Amino acid sequence: MQNQPEETEEPEEDSYLKQIRELSKMYANMSPSKAAPIMQNLTTEEMVLMLSEMKSNSRVAILEKMDPKTAAEATMMLKDAKPSEDLAIAALQSRLKKNEEKGAEKASDNLDKSQLSQTFAQMTPSSAAKLLAQTYKISPAKAITILNSVNDSTRAKILNAMSSENPELAAKVLNRLMGAK
Repeated sequence: MQNQPEETEEPEEDSYLKQIRELSKMYANMSPSKAAPIMQNLTTEEMVLMLSEMKSNSRVAILEKMDPKTAAEATMMLKDAKPSEDLAIAALQSRLKKNEEKGAEKASDNLDKSQLSQTFAQMTPSSAAKLLAQTYKISPAKAITILNSVNDSTRAKILNAMSSENPELAAKVLNRLMGAK
């Protein structure tokens, strides 16, 4: 009876490793010229995990078609390859790290509040008001963030221009700026 929990844990691990073996087999069955560029888009740890599950001749054929630097890195990691479970953990950790890095890159694509403030301060009040009116229709919160990022003088000019064009929207925006929704 005490062995039952262990038995239920093993099939989960086995199914993951089985999936890795199936993926490795799929890459091995592809032409090396097709498999190599695909595998090079994996993290090095993921690539090593896949290669470690292949037969030597398939591994060699794929490594031959890879970029020499990538193949060398994978080869060095393969020589130190640990049991499949350790490689799987390393591959998962490398994927998480890569995903985090992608998220950081995407976040850096956005303007910070200082850049946003400078952009709107350099626009004519009329243009800024029109753009903010359109932004408000899509995302009121973003329009408010923009207005909060500019200095008082710029905000006053933009709201003045907005009230000339659309007094009702200007009142809604002012209401949101004051904390009401």
